Amino acid sequence: MSIFMNFVESSWCRGLITALFHSLWQGVLIGGILFFCLKGMSAQKSRQRYNVSVVALALMFLSLFVTWGIVQYRLDASVQVRADEFAMGDQVE
Repeated sequence: MSIFMNFVESSWCRGLITALFHSLWQGVLIGGILFFCLKGMSAQKSRQRYNVSVVALALMFLSLFVTWGIVQYRLDASVQVRADEFAMGDQVE
């Protein structure tokens, strides 16, 4: 149980979980934009509709990793700030 808890509490896992939650609203937003784009396109242009849908799907996939990178960077930066504050606290006394 301790190994599992260490994994779940790790910065890497916390960043992934946060990115997965963010990917939910990002997917809904991209899907909504896709819906209106497809609604405005002619049904006769099936190849164009397919290409737009594939681009939207790729954006959903890429947005997960971009969000994960941003979240992970912020988590690492906050850990570094806390470490710096801790080190400064030791020097003051």
